[in-house]
Amino acid sequence: MFNSKVDKPVVVVTGANGWLGRSAITLLCEKYGGEFKVYALTRNKSALRDFSQENLHIVTYDEIRDIEEPITGLIHTAFKTQSYITESNTTNYRAENLDILTWLTTFILEKSPSWAIAISSGAAQIYLDKVSSGEQLTPKDLYGELKVLEETILMDSSIPNVAIGRLWAASGRHMQNHNIYALGEFIESALKLEAISIKSSKPVYRRYVDAEDFLDVILNCAWTDSRTLLDSGGVLTTIEDLASLVAKEIAVQTGSKVDINIGLGDVTESNQNYYAETDGFNRAMERYGIVGHSLEQQIERTALAVRKRLEVTQK
Repeated sequence: MFNSKVDKPVVVVTGANGWLGRSAITLLCEKYGGEFKVYALTRNKSALRDFSQENLHIVTYDEIRDIEEPITGLIHTAFKTQSYITESNTTNYRAENLDILTWLTTFILEKSPSWAIAISSGAAQIYLDKVSSGEQLTPKDLYGELKVLEETILMDSSIPNVAIGRLWAASGRHMQNHNIYALGEFIESALKLEAISIKSSKPVYRRYVDAEDFLDVILNCAWTDSRTLLDSGGVLTTIEDLASLVAKEIAVQTGSKVDINIGLGDVTESNQNYYAETDGFNRAMERYGIVGHSLEQQIERTALAVRKRLEVTQK
């Protein structure tokens, strides 16, 4: 672990009520329980009332500035995701994320953490590739553009150790807004005993990694190396095989068979292969002795998140 002069290193987690923020808190409190004092930053403190670990302190973004303890680490997950972009709100979307990045810059200057990680996206690389090739950008590319800016702020900062993980496709027991992801949508359909629909008849590939495994790797990179930029890896699968595994898992849970409907036609832009070609992430897992969850385990864990959210919406 990264050396620190603090008896119990203080770690700040932004976006603590989001999917990755909750995953970070769970990882710190379960796998590394007792090793850190964790400040979870959220705009709505009551939203994290289900977390009650001894070393966890839930605070607002204003309150963290009054903390006088030295900050050892920063886990930055706060960001308005691509799903919030529409053609009519790009100005507001940009402004909201720039406010977050302004806060981040100020926090770094005021608190000077020893290490930091940030969760970026494969959309950052897609944006850079489009700019490099001269391909026309769409409103959705604004997300990738702002993620590149976030990466630059951290990489160019005075923080000694920075690790940025570009997340391409993930699973996990804290998944939110599950119906905007293929895996979450498949699980919801299966839980409702509805047929799983696949829009394309052509093979579409993804690499899936459990969010907590992903965060664990990026954390270890920050504790070890000065600067790291790493694409997520994980288990390579086709969307069709993913659907089959989901149907199998939910059939075990419910005792009911789930059908899969495979559509006709070409692959749409949203269904293009979306995964990193590099195997650097998997090598990092081996380097740090992190054993990732199998795809079957990822589906089972993600189903827990989808079940919880469906129960909330049905009340």
